[in-house]
Amino acid sequence: MALLTSRQRVLRTLVREEVDRVPVDVELTGEMRDKLLFHFGFRDEEEIFRLFGRDFRRVTARYTGPECYAKNGQPSDVFGVASGGPTYADTIGFRPFARAESVTEIESYSWPNPDWWDYSDIPAQCERFREYAVTGGEWSPFFCQACNMTGIGRFLELMLEAPEIAEAILSHIVDFYVAASRRYFEAARGGIDIFFVGDDYGGKNGMLMSPALWRALIKPQVARLYALAGEYGVHMMQHSCGSIRPVIGDLIELGLEVLDPVQIAAADMNPEGLKAEFGDRLTFHGGVNTEDTLPFGTPADVFRETRYLMDTLGDGGGYVVCGSQYLQADIPIANVIAMYKAAGSISPEIS
Repeated sequence: MALLTSRQRVLRTLVREEVDRVPVDVELTGEMRDKLLFHFGFRDEEEIFRLFGRDFRRVTARYTGPECYAKNGQPSDVFGVASGGPTYADTIGFRPFARAESVTEIESYSWPNPDWWDYSDIPAQCERFREYAVTGGEWSPFFCQACNMTGIGRFLELMLEAPEIAEAILSHIVDFYVAASRRYFEAARGGIDIFFVGDDYGGKNGMLMSPALWRALIKPQVARLYALAGEYGVHMMQHSCGSIRPVIGDLIELGLEVLDPVQIAAADMNPEGLKAEFGDRLTFHGGVNTEDTLPFGTPADVFRETRYLMDTLGDGGGYVVCGSQYLQADIPIANVIAMYKAAGSISPEIS
């Protein structure tokens, strides 16, 4: 068939129509980006994307708001969380709701203002990327952000022991994300194709909470984000690492169209089962194993696994080649190249 634009290729894949080649995405950690820039002698990330044939681009708003500090004086994110460094340790930094005991504390908190961002460049970005599938809107990791504000152990306790406090925290966070994403879509004037949001509901061996608890407290907030996509006529894409098989049907019910990153090494996330149960309603994005095959396999192993996923998750359409998580610097460059050669998005001569 005739060569498609990246945008045409992705949008056809979302409805499982025939395409000229499987779409691909390229998601890199900063360290891997720098490694690839050095290897190929490139100046910027866009050159990497073009080399590998990336079919997606993301538009972003520019932060113009105040410098933010936690109550302990440390620099913080806009929610008042000071990380204290590159760690997940709950006891490091400052978490504003670590000792919250009432809804009143949540209601009276100084929440971020979506007008702290400048959205005026969004139309120009959409125009620049018009040949690609454009993703946009806030990343919206509301469950992860709630855990950041309390500590993950404390938030899981709140979900069980004081669900009214947990719900208040989640609701205020989503209030912000909905308002900010609405500004994206208004500014884009139809130039955004996919609302791509991310959160993590699963671990390697199962969900971080029971499906019943997820449905009680998390699902209503997910519904608010998905409803926004419906309001603006954009496709809905959800990131969640780990094993989330029990709630994939719920996400589809709310309007999910693309699931990322398909962590095939996690429990109950085997490609054959996912395709059999959800493949007629869902496009799968990712899956090439960043835990094992990509860092430790040979280029032949990576090529073989990528083709297996294309044949399995992509049987009849509905698959995008990408890593099962962001590509990290421990992955040999030859293996990255092998993944995109298997997808047919890169020249066979590239090394």
